[in-house]
Amino acid sequence: MTMSKILQHIRKKNRSQYTMLVFCITLSVLLVTSFSLLYYSPTVQSILPVGGYSRKQADLILAIAVIGCTVFSTYASGIFLKYKSRQVGVFLALGEKKSNLRKDLMKELTLIVSGCCLAGLVLSLPVSFIIWKAFQLFLVSTDSTGYQVGAGGVLFGIAFCVGVALCMFVAAARFVKRTN
Repeated sequence: MTMSKILQHIRKKNRSQYTMLVFCITLSVLLVTSFSLLYYSPTVQSILPVGGYSRKQADLILAIAVIGCTVFSTYASGIFLKYKSRQVGVFLALGEKKSNLRKDLMKELTLIVSGCCLAGLVLSLPVSFIIWKAFQLFLVSTDSTGYQVGAGGVLFGIAFCVGVALCMFVAAARFVKRTN
C-alpha cells in the first residue's frame, strides 16, 4: 500500500474532522467577503461621507469581522492539526521522514484551503445580493440604491483568503517542526 492510499483511507475514516475545517474556512471567507462586497460597493461608498463617523464605524466592524474570522479559522486549523498529531506520530514511529509528512500535509492543506476560499468567494456574491435585497425591502429602495459590486470588495475577499491561508500554513509548518 502506498502512502497516498493510506492517507486516502484515513481521510475517509475521519471525514468529520475535514468537514469541520472546510465549514469553518468557507464560512469565514463567505462572511468577510460578503461584508466587504457590500461595504466597498459603489452605492455604499457614495452614500457614506468621507471621514464621517458612519464610515469609521463600518471600518471598525469590518476590522472586527476580519480579526474574528481569522481567529475562528486559525482555531479550527489548530483543532484539525491536533487531530492530525496522532497520525503524524504513527507515521514517524513507522520510519516516515518529517519532510515527507510536511509535504503531504501542505499538499492536503493547499487543496482544502484553495477549495474553501474559492467556494467562499463564489458564495459571497449571492449572499451579499440577498442581504442587499433585504436592506432594500426593510429600509430604503430607490433607483439609486441598486446592487453593485466594486472591485475593492472582491480584492479584499481575495486578500483575506491569502491571509487565512498564510496563517494556516505557518501553523502547519510549526506543527510538523515541533512533532517528534
